[in-house]
Amino acid sequence: MRNHRVIVLWAAVLLTISVASADQFIMPTPQKAVYHNAFLPLKDTCIVTSDRPSKQIEFGVQQLTKRITDLGTKPLVQKYSDYERNPSHPPVTIMIGTRKDSFLPSASAGKWQTEEGYTISSSGHTIVCRGYDDRGAYYGIQSLIQLISARGLRSADIQDWPAFKMRILPNAAWAGPEYMEWAAQYKLNVAGIHYPLAKQWRKLPEDYLAKSDAACKFAKDPGIIDAIQYLNPYVTYAGSSPVINLQNQADIDELIATYDHFLSSGGTMIALCVDDFFRMTPEIRKRFESHSEAQAFLVNQVYQPLKKRHPGMTMIFCPQWYAGVLQDREKRVELSEQSVNFGKDLGRHYWYLCSHIPEEILVFWTGPKVRSHEITADQITSFTKIGGRKPILWDNTFYDYHPTSFIENVFDPYPSTNKYPEDLYKYLDRRAIHLNSGYDQVSKVGFLTAADYFWNPAAFDPEKSLKNALDRVAGPEAAPLLIEFRDTAVELYKPIRAMERSNTPASRSEVMPKFDHLRALMARIRRTCPNKPLVEELEKHWIGDTQSKIEKLFPD
Repeated sequence: MRNHRVIVLWAAVLLTISVASADQFIMPTPQKAVYHNAFLPLKDTCIVTSDRPSKQIEFGVQQLTKRITDLGTKPLVQKYSDYERNPSHPPVTIMIGTRKDSFLPSASAGKWQTEEGYTISSSGHTIVCRGYDDRGAYYGIQSLIQLISARGLRSADIQDWPAFKMRILPNAAWAGPEYMEWAAQYKLNVAGIHYPLAKQWRKLPEDYLAKSDAACKFAKDPGIIDAIQYLNPYVTYAGSSPVINLQNQADIDELIATYDHFLSSGGTMIALCVDDFFRMTPEIRKRFESHSEAQAFLVNQVYQPLKKRHPGMTMIFCPQWYAGVLQDREKRVELSEQSVNFGKDLGRHYWYLCSHIPEEILVFWTGPKVRSHEITADQITSFTKIGGRKPILWDNTFYDYHPTSFIENVFDPYPSTNKYPEDLYKYLDRRAIHLNSGYDQVSKVGFLTAADYFWNPAAFDPEKSLKNALDRVAGPEAAPLLIEFRDTAVELYKPIRAMERSNTPASRSEVMPKFDHLRALMARIRRTCPNKPLVEELEKHWIGDTQSKIEKLFPD
């Protein structure tokens, strides 16, 4: 997949950027934004909050203060009562709060008045950032931070809100609090900690628990991102825990206890997954007449006690069969008429499952295929009609094109060839989307373009989004070098892939000039890119691994 080569377009974009242009200054792209040519001076700036700001606002103000301080001047941070008592105010005032804060000037009504929405207004030397809620105020602060440069704080008027309400990165929590903070800064709001390395669910390893506890603590303390834990009690990899026995209450209680630890530590969401591994033993077949009946039993057994202990929790379930187009068949079929394999009849499978678990439990679906680059409104509507609820989308398309072994797709935007309904989010339960992904530095570029799409799909421009993402992850000087690096790698790997897949002959002389150019680009990237972990990943995977592959394929 590559129909978005961008070297020529990149040059055109660079030539057309101007202060007065409509180019994006904030990422993800706001719903409504007017950027003014005025830059307010950072020197003698005062940041004003309510007398009792939320933890989200306090954390955001710390980040805003650091951003201004890094540019050479430390702002004054005051509670409103102190600010009001002081007759002499700094020249520039940034007022931050939520719709509940009466000290803020009135704000115009609009679509920003929704969960996680915010508005920024400029009047003279005063900037007002108002969130609909605390998370919205935090997102408004992140937009303010992106408006700051050495020239000052760009004046802007913004009304903003997310299209997709739940925007999940399933491995960000596994990567740690620093990665979670980075994701939250770009308005991704759920960070996941996936299965332990050996896919255990009993007696979790100490390293996993340490990472899980740290992720939960970060999710709880600043409150800027939620944490979700994924477990699959049926995995059968080497080193996995013994699979769960639905006839053994002690097994079910052990799974509940594992989730309970996570939720008690500060996590707010859990994912119970039986995808790919679920099996019906002869004993279980005698107890349950179908796969769906057994899975519904497990979901209810886990959900009910946890919901009592943690009433604010959210649970997502990934069934055994999670991809396909649901057929509109007669739903109310006697279980005795169904074979234990009827789950492959997705209509009956989802109907039974969804009608026998609480409505508030979210259900994953990957679309008509496991990696669905095309989903129609009719397909999602069919799911909703038959299942009795909307699905949430487990999107595998980023994973499809961004594994670390695929150098050809490094530094691509979120798959822009996907064909989804223009208003996809409206068809999804809680407007939720889950981006199957890793958590390395290279992937951050794609994550930012995905965050851009999730927030405002109507304005999503993959090439502009890619440029903005590269600027933020690698720095504006290194960004065009990385695009050239990617495109050189594509040409380099064409003969390599041909040899690997079909033993098509290729010569060392066909490959080495491109590899030499790749190494020369790497040297320039090393000098210009401030993101050293990113440089190290490129050195290891896209220089070292490529050299090893060439030496193996073309031995002297």
